[in-house]
Amino acid sequence: MNKIIAGITLALASNVTAALIDVTPGGFSELDPPPVLYWLLQTHQQVAGGNFFDPLQPKVFTWSPYEPLGPPYFTVAPTGYTSAFVAWNLAGTSYGYGVQFVLVEGQLYCANIYASDSWQDIYDSGFIVNRSSLEAIIFYGVGPFAGHMELWIEKGEEKPKFP
Repeated sequence: MNKIIAGITLALASNVTAALIDVTPGGFSELDPPPVLYWLLQTHQQVAGGNFFDPLQPKVFTWSPYEPLGPPYFTVAPTGYTSAFVAWNLAGTSYGYGVQFVLVEGQLYCANIYASDSWQDIYDSGFIVNRSSLEAIIFYGVGPFAGHMELWIEKGEEKPKFP
């Protein structure tokens, strides 16, 4: 319950009035994914994400330590076995982080993609739903690696520290 309140508070504090758009209505099978999934994976980087690891506690979300961001910039508040409220506010990050898409993965290879309808990708929120129990939620967007890595290598500069 505290996570739900925190997510709603984060959304309200961000003046978020946008919602998420279901890009793949009804979801899709990851065994036969639509072209939009390949496009997403090739054109956007993972900014944050995590998993629901424990089948005995399916509403416990664990943030991935391998992504550049996580809390306090993001909120994931499960509202059921197949749904959750997600929100983000990246105004406090450096290097121009933004999120445009949310990939939702569930059991039995069921997945869904949502897009932010916000004119800014710095903050948004909404409810996500999947056809099967949630297993992972991954936020995709832009960040410091999108087009900047080549400049650091060419100039011999030290990679900046994140976020």
